[in-house]
Amino acid sequence: MLLQPLVENCIKHGLAPKVEGGSITLRSRVIKSRLVVEVEDDGVGMGAAQLLERPDGFGGIGIGMANVAERLKVLYEDTAKMMIENREGGGTLIRLRLPILPNPEELMTTSAIAPAPFGKSLRKAE
Repeated sequence: MLLQPLVENCIKHGLAPKVEGGSITLRSRVIKSRLVVEVEDDGVGMGAAQLLERPDGFGGIGIGMANVAERLKVLYEDTAKMMIENREGGGTLIRLRLPILPNPEELMTTSAIAPAPFGKSLRKAE
């Protein structure tokens, strides 16, 4: 549930107000032990006020973006980042930098968001 709200924001706030329509580009790559995921649109862009107003580090970005930021904090603590850039000439770029976990199952044991698979326990045997 990280990409869906970002793409939805691109459509709702970036492309819907643009009469001629536009496009959304998703990119991902690994850079220095980090997964970098980008969601970019060529829509109307974010106003300067939206980019500058950031109480608590997430203000001015709306519920969907705040939810993504909160999920990143719950799942990765301070090791993940979300950056938002207003693009010259219109459009917005959202970049997520995520740590590459050596053991993806770690998410299952550190987060209340992901329940244990049916019939299995996440508790370590003593």
